[in-house]
Amino acid sequence: MVQSLELNRAYYHDCIAKILADHCPEIVQRHAAALIGWGSEVLGNDDEFSKIYGWGPRVVLFLTPEDLAQWGHKVADMLHRHVPSEILGQPTRFTDPTTGPPTPTLEPGGVLQIPITTCARFARLYLGLEEVEVAQSTLPSRRWLLIPEDGLLRLTAGEVFHDSVGTLTQWRDAFRYFPDDVWRYRLAYQWTMLSWDIDLIGLCAHRGDTLAARVNLARSVERLVGLIFLLNRVYKPGYPKWLHRQFYKLPHLAADLGPDLETLLAFDDVKASTARLYPILDTLITLQCHCADLPTPDYKKSPHLDRGFFAYDLQPVIDTLRATIHGELHDLPFKIGAMDQWVGDQSLLMWPVHLQVLAGIYDCEDPVAAIFRRNDFEHFL
Repeated sequence: MVQSLELNRAYYHDCIAKILADHCPEIVQRHAAALIGWGSEVLGNDDEFSKIYGWGPRVVLFLTPEDLAQWGHKVADMLHRHVPSEILGQPTRFTDPTTGPPTPTLEPGGVLQIPITTCARFARLYLGLEEVEVAQSTLPSRRWLLIPEDGLLRLTAGEVFHDSVGTLTQWRDAFRYFPDDVWRYRLAYQWTMLSWDIDLIGLCAHRGDTLAARVNLARSVERLVGLIFLLNRVYKPGYPKWLHRQFYKLPHLAADLGPDLETLLAFDDVKASTARLYPILDTLITLQCHCADLPTPDYKKSPHLDRGFFAYDLQPVIDTLRATIHGELHDLPFKIGAMDQWVGDQSLLMWPVHLQVLAGIYDCEDPVAAIFRRNDFEHFL
């Protein structure tokens, strides 16, 4: 099976680019083309199971706002008329996505997966940024806390096939990874919640609450995986099915600690599992001190609220990080973290005041439905 990035690289250079040059030369030097956004193929994880939803020829075209208004419909119509029915043996048309999962079709009325958009529209959909924010050279640190990590991954993964203006490339570079203070703030949250989860493993196991103990063990492993992504300075996927593959692509720690984390999840004696976490924590703390230029904290001691089930105190690890965060994030409460880190945590959602702040979500438009209500040339964005 050909990988999607290879397929769509050829789709753009051997097909789309030539059609644009022949039939719409006005935008040849004013557009970008890429495979970014949704889909396993953007991460290079596509396989035989990926064909269930829209796998195949797909390229996103980026125009300036002025060119989109003037040429958008013309380009969409021109591509529909001139793109061949197949490329490298793969059908280029798909069934209408508003009626169900898009599947390949040879019917002439099929839809091309060539959405035509702007950087600002893409930013609105994947990062929640307004046009004026996209135009800024830097974003405030607090604004970064509202951007989903998975959206940042979808923007920066994949491949840009062409960018004659440079805007898309510059934009991807600007969001390549979190700013340093945002990175440290997210790290501090991750350690805070990990300390809560680990403490409950032994307590629940001692009481014979095996289900609760294993749930907290699984949560602790998930927190540790998140820490390893952060320490590698690589965005973590939000879709759990890609966690394994993306994790083992990480250059540091994944190959060494991954098997230990997998063993923990299958370990028969949940009471003894906490002890197996100590060498993993030692490794992570050592790496964090190195890559964040921190002194080694005194964490090998009983925590302040000691119940006798966890021998490490992770609060000094958190405090050491906190001391290096400056600017507008310095005084924010660390248990909250970035929005996509805490939104599902019971420790915050147990308080009605937090739920009330989130009430506006019921007034928001369904973003998926909104996409399909737009013009045809924006489908599949």
